[in-house]
Amino acid sequence: MTTYYILKPPPEAYKYRKSISAMSFKNPDELEKRSKKVGGFSFRVEYPPEGGILVYNEGMKYPSRGIPYPEALVAVDGVKGMIKIWVRSFNPFTWRATLSILIRNGHKLLSDHMLEERFLSPFSKNVKKATYELCTSLRESDSENLSELLAWVIEYDDAYKNILMDLFYLTNSRALLSHPIKELKKIARAAQERLVNDHDYLEKYRMVILLMLFMFLIPKFRRAVRHTILQVPVESFYPDDGEAYYMLTKKYYNFFGRSHEERMKIWSGIK
Repeated sequence: MTTYYILKPPPEAYKYRKSISAMSFKNPDELEKRSKKVGGFSFRVEYPPEGGILVYNEGMKYPSRGIPYPEALVAVDGVKGMIKIWVRSFNPFTWRATLSILIRNGHKLLSDHMLEERFLSPFSKNVKKATYELCTSLRESDSENLSELLAWVIEYDDAYKNILMDLFYLTNSRALLSHPIKELKKIARAAQERLVNDHDYLEKYRMVILLMLFMFLIPKFRRAVRHTILQVPVESFYPDDGEAYYMLTKKYYNFFGRSHEERMKIWSGIK
């Protein structure tokens, strides 16, 4: 009987663990069920010089980025839960202590699925760099581990990554530095309008935007955010053609301010 496999990164790609093997199934129906959760069937994988993993999916013009396999997604969900609690309970006097707990527990949960940095997509690399710059500006001692943790959460979670791309695309570095409150309010309105019947996502993004608003109101946080934007421009988080191509097909969010039906018409016209 034929054995079927769900795609995973090669063993040598893992940074902290070297022996994660592909998931095998004897039943092709079970493979299809699990594969749909991680982006469908793929037939070719490339590791480009600029970094990341490109997965060429049959019938698609552009490759997708990364390999979000099931066990990694489960770990990422756990870390996202921790982040949600931390943001919701943010306290300007105790944030360092609670952040250290988040970093330590998050790494325990996700480290088995972290790859060497060269396998991060460009967007996730920029998340890592921006987080590091922000934290070092605030003199956070564990900047490296936090930036690595957030980068891999974003790398494995296409929904978070794509929505962040869409929201960043609404502004630019100059506007955000000149009129931060105005721009963040614009982003908050767009997030609320574009999310499709998903109050959980809306709550998460609202909390993050409120935290950013709060940071712009406190001088030391405002200086750190300005430094970060100057080091890692907002424009570096814009989607490229390949990422925009896949964003057109997603139903959970009205990317680019267009409905799923409108976007599918655009998508079907791309040759």
